[in-house]
Amino acid sequence: MSNLEQVKERLKSALNKVNNKIIDAQKAIQSQHQLETENNELKAAMALLQKEISELKHKIRSIGIEQEQKSLSKQAEISAPEIKAPGSRVRKSIDGNKTDESEEINSKVSLNELKGLVGNKKWE
Repeated sequence: MSNLEQVKERLKSALNKVNNKIIDAQKAIQSQHQLETENNELKAAMALLQKEISELKHKIRSIGIEQEQKSLSKQAEISAPEIKAPGSRVRKSIDGNKTDESEEINSKVSLNELKGLVGNKKWE
């Protein structure tokens, strides 16, 4: 082999190595682009999930508030009949029927008595 042939072989080998490095670099660039695309898709999916989580948290809060309101209204319905106005008493009349004494008591209070309770203010 002459020197010229040896130089040709070395150049050919070096060129093959450079071409292989270029191919490897192109594959790495392609992989990087694919990873960036997947990363962007994952970010978009993550944003959608976060939005759904926020909506679910809001729904959970709303359901909790509704249940609390229902519970409070049920408690109010249960305790409402137990509340009696002051001065209202129920008694049995002579014939055995129940009568509400509050009507009798309220009808006996005169305007002058009310004025006395308020402090004799002039009524307009």
